[in-house]
Amino acid sequence: MPNLDLVARRTNLETDAECILCGWWNLLTVDKQFLSRWRQSKFPGGCAHACELETSLYLFLDGDNVRKERIKSGVISFNEEASPFNWVDLFAAGPATLISWTSSYSETGVLGDAELASADKGKRAYEEAVEQLVRLVKWFKDRPKDRRRDRHRRKPTMPMPWNQQSQ
Repeated sequence: MPNLDLVARRTNLETDAECILCGWWNLLTVDKQFLSRWRQSKFPGGCAHACELETSLYLFLDGDNVRKERIKSGVISFNEEASPFNWVDLFAAGPATLISWTSSYSETGVLGDAELASADKGKRAYEEAVEQLVRLVKWFKDRPKDRRRDRHRRKPTMPMPWNQQSQ
């Protein structure tokens, strides 16, 4: 997501396009009741990577190719420290993030409670994400384009790319 955030920012800053960034899993937070009706894993940490959510989605989308006997939950070791600063979940994170190798905080790379996954949960998550994506696209399509103004005190030292003009 940090790389996609950078791409979206550069697209908006360096082109005439407007780009919006959204992780599909964040669409599951639009209906404030959805996660509480669906999620069984603890917060934070039960949903992060190869977790209850992602494993459920794969079970729904391509369950015949999921090696079900290998589904095992995994612990995010720094979440176990109960720090108010450094903790993670797909749906939120602490105010500070220590960027490290996944192997330093996970034995298997699984970050969350994959054993709570089911194809039914995957179907419900998929349908909710699609419904909210449709709503997002309709909202964004009809939204007035932002009016851009150049408020630099000094002209930038590099020209704007693609022959853009300041408005």
